[in-house]
Amino acid sequence: GGNEPEITAGNQKYQDTTLTGWTKSLTKGQIIAFNVDSVTSIQRCTVTLKVDKT
Repeated sequence: GGNEPEITAGNQKYQDTTLTGWTKSLTKGQIIAFNVDSVTSIQRCTVTLKVDKT
């Protein structure tokens, strides 16, 4: 998707509930993957997903 999140040293949390430019639906068996383009001092990252089954 577009509009990649950017977390800086002063911003320790990123939240986007709109997800403009992202595909927001999944089908059975799809995999969600994350790519870190650049990092200098992060030691741990937690990703939380809220999923609503429709």
